[in-house]
This record gives sequence, C-alpha cells and structure tokens, in this order.
Amino acid sequence: MKSFAAELLARGEATVAELTKLPYKTGHFDFLVAFEPFGKIHVTQTASNVDPVVNEATRVAKIGATLIFAAHATLNGRVASSIAGDERAVYKTRRWWLDTFCAHGWAPDDDAYMKLVATASVDETLSPAATSSDFVPHTPTPRSWFVLRRVRKIQACSCAVPSGRDEKNFCGTIGRPNAQSEVKAFWKSLNRKSIVVS
Repeated sequence: MKSFAAELLARGEATVAELTKLPYKTGHFDFLVAFEPFGKIHVTQTASNVDPVVNEATRVAKIGATLIFAAHATLNGRVASSIAGDERAVYKTRRWWLDTFCAHGWAPDDDAYMKLVATASVDETLSPAATSSDFVPHTPTPRSWFVLRRVRKIQACSCAVPSGRDEKNFCGTIGRPNAQSEVKAFWKSLNRKSIVVS
C-alpha cells in the first residue's frame, strides 16, 4: 500500500495534506471518501477533533456532493449506555456522528446507504455475553458507514435502520444534541461565516 501511495504522489495523482487544511478551493469536489480517518491516526473522536475535519470536508465539497465515510467503529446503543471514560471518548454512536454531520451541512442519503448495506456480508452482532471490551469490531461494519449529501441548508437528521436491526441498538441513544450550536460556535471561532444556512 505504501508503494502504491508513493507512486500516486510521484505522478501528482495524490496529495499529502492535513485533514484540517486541504489544498483545494471551496466547492471543489463532487465526491469524497473518508475511510477511518480518526482510527488511522489514533485521534479521540471528540467534537474538538472531529469538527475541524468535517468542516474542511464541507468546505471542499460542492453542494450536492456525496461523502462516503467509515468510522473505525461506532458504539451500539446497548453497550454505549454502560460505558464511560476512555472508551466513550474514543468511540461514538451512529447518532452522534449523524448529529455532527448534519450540523456541518450534510444530510443522510438513506437510499444509497441501504444499497451499500445490502451489498455487505458483515455480521456486526454481539453475543449476549459481550462485555464492554467486545463492542469494537475489527472491520468497519454497516453501523459505522455513512453515505451523506452536501446540502445548502441544515436539515433534521434521521438514522436509517437496516431491516432486522433494532433502532436503539443500531443508532444508539447517545447523540450530540447541541451539535448545531457547537458547530456555529466553532465557525465563529474561525472568524468566518457559516458554510451552511440553519
């Protein structure tokens, strides 16, 4: 993989950049893919770490662009309510991620997401005896995948649940209820106008 990346860089087909300072103009991309960006660099998934990265993805995306995002892992609702501390700082529920994306001007593309899930053959269920240390799968599973569309106006966020899954466990009950006000405060700290209309 490293040699392939080196070849792409050498041909000018790839760029190395900080996730918070991408060298592209505003509204540049129609399609973005982010596969485990926080898991790969071992950064805790807190609003202060996530917001600058999602904000930059929002900046470089055209209105109507698609974002395919895979978190390293997400907590299921059953386990999320029983853990605290480090694990909760490292992993978030699907609902937390959706609240965050929507506050930044993304809306779930439920049809595209369901098509993606239908092609997957991954079983993310936990045994009834699962402990808090068992909650993180080694491969991103449908609960950790997101298909989103860049929108002009912030919309209410929903959590689509694949057939046969329990919404509380799949989406999680712990979201980010203050995401919109927190993101607005983040934009204000940058001394720039909101990227989207609320």
